[in-house]
Amino acid sequence: IVDRGELDDLSGGVRVGWTLGDGDYYADAAKNYDKVWGLMGIAVDVGVGRLHGEFGVPLALEIEVENSPASLRLTRATVGFDWFESAKFTLRAEYHFNGPGTSDSDDYLFELQSTELARGERYFLGRHYAGLAASYLPFDDLLTLSLSAIGNLADPSMLLAPSLTYAISQNVSGTLGGYAGVGEYPDISFDPANPALTSFDVFSEYGLYGNVFFMQLSGYF
Repeated sequence: IVDRGELDDLSGGVRVGWTLGDGDYYADAAKNYDKVWGLMGIAVDVGVGRLHGEFGVPLALEIEVENSPASLRLTRATVGFDWFESAKFTLRAEYHFNGPGTSDSDDYLFELQSTELARGERYFLGRHYAGLAASYLPFDDLLTLSLSAIGNLADPSMLLAPSLTYAISQNVSGTLGGYAGVGEYPDISFDPANPALTSFDVFSEYGLYGNVFFMQLSGYF
């Protein structure tokens, strides 16, 4: 027997995209959990790069609370610029406004218990972020050096993701990379007799992430 769930659990959306002159545009309408979204985006060629932006406004249905009215929630928006210096070097810079996030790190522990975070509807605790991504191909596509970074502007803290990819053959590549969190790490204390949290100092968002390094081999058929 397949449990089909409730009608309120269904999610879906429709997207319309078009190109006009040097720009690409789209508009979306979607439902996800207890929210209906209106979204729009634009990407326009400007000289040596491409300017892009995305904007989304959620209408909270609050269908889990009987007779509660729908309400607009704070928007989420991203603006950025892609710079193409040459075929070997690209650079992207972005600013992201995360409306439902907090500007006060004292509220992070509360934010970590958010239903939206648990369901993967958003990934950020804070409200203001900047991102940077760069890639460089020094040896005719055999080697690719990449670095991406995203920073919480209020902490401040940052997550760095460097990588080096080498084309071993036409169908095989190897990658060395990692993720490094830069920021204040919390002082967490536990009672050995009763494994419960006894203190939790103010911390930065990406200070929680620590450091992870990896090696990957990829094959293509």
